Amino acid sequence: MDKDQYLNLQKYFQSHKVLRRLAHFFAMQVVAIYVLVPFFLVWSERGREFIAATGLALVVSWGVLVQLIAFLHPTARPYQKYGFVPAGGDGLFSGLDTRLDSFPSGHVTALIALTLMIILFNSPLAWLSFFITVLVATARVLLGYHYLRDVLGGLLLAILVVYLLHIFGVFGFIFALVS
Repeated sequence: MDKDQYLNLQKYFQSHKVLRRLAHFFAMQVVAIYVLVPFFLVWSERGREFIAATGLALVVSWGVLVQLIAFLHPTARPYQKYGFVPAGGDGLFSGLDTRLDSFPSGHVTALIALTLMIILFNSPLAWLSFFITVLVATARVLLGYHYLRDVLGGLLLAILVVYLLHIFGVFGFIFALVS
């Protein structure tokens, strides 16, 4: 999208309060909910395995690789490049900063890694998680926190990390440690 398209979207969101709040919720706060929910699973052995394996996938994908790529390839976010404040971009979870860390999307990387782990654990919640991830990615692009390429980069990075951890048997090793 170009500058005019982003500015028109921001005007649209400003005039639709409910839609603006909904987009902001998915763009910023859903990830916090995803991070907290797995801690309720710690009471079962399978839950501990899920938390350990997912934690490893998140550390490798988001904690190391997203940060490294953003450091090596600094990229301005749309709101930084075009000089606007994303609609709903105020408050505790606004996410406004001056760092040049748009590529790849850490939110999307984390949520895709988590969704893939839900799939590996054969949970019926996988489709719901995927749907929520699509909403988050869409909201982050529409509000101007990311470009489409950032979202796609996060998607591919998470798929690569989870795939490699799975085929090299790292998850099996983790399961043995927590069992």
